Amino acid sequence: MQDIIKKYLKPDSGDIEIPDTEKEKLKLARALLGYSIVHKLDYWLDTAKDFVENKEPKESLLRDNEFSRNDKSFRDTFTKLDKRTQELIIKLVNSTATGIIFSMLTNIDQFDFGELTLSLKPKSAETTVIKISSDTQDLHDDLAEWIYTFSKFKDDLVEKEESKNWISYRIK
Repeated sequence: MQDIIKKYLKPDSGDIEIPDTEKEKLKLARALLGYSIVHKLDYWLDTAKDFVENKEPKESLLRDNEFSRNDKSFRDTFTKLDKRTQELIIKLVNSTATGIIFSMLTNIDQFDFGELTLSLKPKSAETTVIKISSDTQDLHDDLAEWIYTFSKFKDDLVEKEESKNWISYRIK
């Protein structure tokens, strides 16, 4: 998955090249969607983990507002807990977050009233609209591989099983 992104994404110019074949277009669009989803998943898992494990935020909060009061309350409460309880809270957050995403993707896969499309917009060409929902390849089936491929928390979230002929990913 990372290979197809590296092949078509041009980080120096901030541009994207559109593949020639429909199969490659679909693979690229789904990989980019997966990367985007997992990038946000990692952000929120990082945030939750920071609240549970650190008494102080990485950067001090300058204003007294609802956000800063919640931050203080979370940190004061969670950092007083023993390590095992903190680990279980993080495990619960991980499981809940991946479960929500899995359920949302399943709903998209089973949506009876339309199709999910993604528009790739290169700077130098026309926008290409790609249907990424499929009757044969469900998005929710790709989630575990997306997490394994793109997440810094992959070892906490996904199990990988390999044999000579296949690789399988499963959300923990």
